[in-house]
Amino acid sequence: MMQLLLLILILLATKNLNVITNAFISQSPLSKVHHVQRDTTQLYATAQSEAERLLAKARALREEASREDELLHTTLLTKKYAQDSATDSIIDELFPGDVDDVVHRLHEKRLASDMLVRIVERLHEREISAKG
Repeated sequence: MMQLLLLILILLATKNLNVITNAFISQSPLSKVHHVQRDTTQLYATAQSEAERLLAKARALREEASREDELLHTTLLTKKYAQDSATDSIIDELFPGDVDDVVHRLHEKRLASDMLVRIVERLHEREISAKG
């Protein structure tokens, strides 16, 4: 009888052990670790693709800014060339003869002081350019 009771206890313990083991396995830290690792890997892949997307956008913006900078530079050079040409034409009108003629033409033109300053600056630029 004692052996039978011992056998029943062993069977019950074995059955309970399986239930307890399954409960612990499903909630064990190892299963959580695998879940966390999978989430971390997925998060890393998402972050990496987001970083690549942002880098591509940054490259595109940098290229666009470079093109706009070049366009601005070209526009400013064109504007300066037009202004220099206009100033050169006034200089050519003012200085074909002697000093008295220059003074007379300056009075006739009634140029603004800003224009006179630009003329002097342009004459200086032309002198530097002529000297090399």
